[in-house]
Order: sequence, then C-alpha cells, then structure tokens
Amino acid sequence: MIHVDANILIALSVLLRPEPTEFERRLRKGEPVTASAPAWFEFVCGPVTESDLDKAEEFLGGEIAPLTREHADRAAVLFNVTGRRRASKTDCLIAAIAITEGADLATFNRADFKRFESYGLRLVEV
Repeated sequence: MIHVDANILIALSVLLRPEPTEFERRLRKGEPVTASAPAWFEFVCGPVTESDLDKAEEFLGGEIAPLTREHADRAAVLFNVTGRRRASKTDCLIAAIAITEGADLATFNRADFKRFESYGLRLVEV
C-alpha cells in the first residue's frame, strides 16, 4: 500500500511519465494507493478546482485513510521526538498513519519526512 501526500495529488497531471520512478512502477502494477485524512485535508484546502478534486478522487478510488486515536498518539510521539516544530504537526499525522498502517509514503517533500524514517516511515522515490 502506498499513501500519498497532498503534493502528489496536486501533481497528478505530471505523473506517469515514459521513464517511471519506483512510485510510478508500483502504480502501474496496480498497487493500492490512498491518502490519509490529513493529506486529503491539505489538498482540499486548495486552491483546487472541481476537476482537480475529480482527478484526485478517481486516482484514490474514493479511499481516504481515516485518522484514529492510535494514529494521533503515534503522531504526538513523532512530534515530541523530532523537535516539537509547530509547523510539522500535519506531517507528523501523515507519517504516523503511514507507519501504523504499514504503508509507504510518496511525497515530493522528502526533506520534511526524512526525520521520521528512523521511527519506521518508508519513503517511496517519486
């Protein structure tokens, strides 16, 4: 399973190039893909058009990974162990959901998520 960050949903129109990345190869093989509720929240905060929303919904097959208490608890741990940066709260939630669900995370913002790798996050080359 691959979870995608909001920036992947924004870039749908430029993905799936002739020379595929690891992420694109996995998509082409039919690996399931979803976005976490926090990533979807970031995406729909926009600006997005109806067409953008339709493309993202089709890409995800309508699936959004919910935010549970277990995810919130893990996100709080990540927030605390990585420096308590206020701007990183949503990233902590996105990482926590992917880690808890055993999913890899695809994002163009690798630098923002790299600090979570030692806590179990697996990043996909996009």
